[in-house]
Amino acid sequence: MPKDKLLIVDDEHEIADLISLYLENGGFQVFKFYTAVDALQCTQTENIDLAILDVMLPDMNGFQLCRQIRETHHFPIIMLTAKGKGMDKITGLSLGADDYMTKPFQPLELVARVKAQLRRYKRYNADPKQEEGVIVHSGQGPQLHTKRQAALPDAHRVFDLTDPVPEEGKHCQSR
Repeated sequence: MPKDKLLIVDDEHEIADLISLYLENGGFQVFKFYTAVDALQCTQTENIDLAILDVMLPDMNGFQLCRQIRETHHFPIIMLTAKGKGMDKITGLSLGADDYMTKPFQPLELVARVKAQLRRYKRYNADPKQEEGVIVHSGQGPQLHTKRQAALPDAHRVFDLTDPVPEEGKHCQSR
């Protein structure tokens, strides 16, 4: 299985190296840059799955970088910055960031947030053709749906196609 590709952009080399170390140990492929321009070039050549951006960069602020990434990409963005005022957080989230962490930070918390963002991103953007199917019986005959489509009222019956077939003599009955 290919590794998720993560983009790290932070002009503080020690912090970028620390983040990179933790994420690589977590099984991710990391692309690390110290400037926004280099990071933008990377997003055009690599299929990035998630970005971690600092706000205070030497060539462009992270808010502008976030906005430019959002013009063409939909992968999750986590802002990781020393700018922790309420308006900074609101600005980052309003410009397209999916999460916002302030420095100092716990590296393991960052790894957990990365995994959570990727889990949500991949689940909600999954190819519906590859999702497991369920059979829905609504009184009008069985229909095949994806699990996501099968959010049904209690009156409907849902049978997972991946469940084992019931043994002979055991039948599904309505109440």
